[in-house]
Amino acid sequence: MWVKDDLLIVEMKTKVNDLEGVRSKLSLLDAKYIGEFHQIDTYFETSEGRLKLRETNSQDYAEIIFYERPDIAKIKKSHILLIRARPPDIAKKLLDKFLPTKLVVEKTREIYTLEKIRVHLDQVKGLGAFVELERPTKDEIGEINKSKSMLANIGAELGFKDEDFEALSYADLLDRPPLAL
Repeated sequence: MWVKDDLLIVEMKTKVNDLEGVRSKLSLLDAKYIGEFHQIDTYFETSEGRLKLRETNSQDYAEIIFYERPDIAKIKKSHILLIRARPPDIAKKLLDKFLPTKLVVEKTREIYTLEKIRVHLDQVKGLGAFVELERPTKDEIGEINKSKSMLANIGAELGFKDEDFEALSYADLLDRPPLAL
């Protein structure tokens, strides 16, 4: 088991119509391509924050991820607790014994890195295409502001506008009632 305690990231998420255009811009910025992964995130009911089990096709472990962040449509901080557990099916059975499953999010994620920023190009089943930018940072105001500025600059270079930002997690977006016509 591997544990990462109290990780802080600064992040932003935006819905996009054209992942190929984002890929082209990332290439021009010399982003490093890490790979493409199929991920299944099982979210569990919790009284606070969000708890999910992430299973990734190329990993022999699952990640149990608890995180807290505000539901705001801008660059924001997330506090994360992360445990890697082997084997994934046992980790899922254990969580299922104690917590009801809220829902499952299935996605294909391409990962790039750029200036210590992780760029996720996500194709989410039932929702469409999104881009997430994340930068781990120290819990110091200067470092947080530096991370926010870096994400804002990279987001602008990728063509993102403030009004494109998404406030909610994929699970929350899938869990919303359908819009009335």
